Amino acid sequence: MDNNCHIAVLGTFDSKAEEHIFLKQRIERRGFQVMTINVGTGAASPIKVDLDLFESVSANGNRMFEDRDTAINAMLDEAKILINRLHQEGKISGNEVFFVEMLNYQGQEMRVTYTGTISGDEIKFTRNVADMATEELVAKRAK
Repeated sequence: MDNNCHIAVLGTFDSKAEEHIFLKQRIERRGFQVMTINVGTGAASPIKVDLDLFESVSANGNRMFEDRDTAINAMLDEAKILINRLHQEGKISGNEVFFVEMLNYQGQEMRVTYTGTISGDEIKFTRNVADMATEELVAKRAK
């Protein structure tokens, strides 16, 4: 990954800051740079983030907070624009995703890894269950 590129941790920092910071720290421990982005609709982030869409949307006089659904949809629209711009500017990079799920099966902890590639409105995943089984999955954006 280019030294100027970051992995974006985008989330509702207004209510889940601790969880997002945990994720940020884990990514940084692997040697990657992280850009934090608040998309919470309840308030500005209580901790310092790189970009706070709540503040920018509010500063523009956009009172999108008529009801929860309207607020969430408006924030998602803003986030899509921002992420696309950051990607085009080379500030975030990549179309690959990776995450781990720990699964308890009959008292045994099992590591389930997901690796995937994002393309358009879908993500093609490979799911590996404890190095015993592998399957291919496709997640498609609902329209």
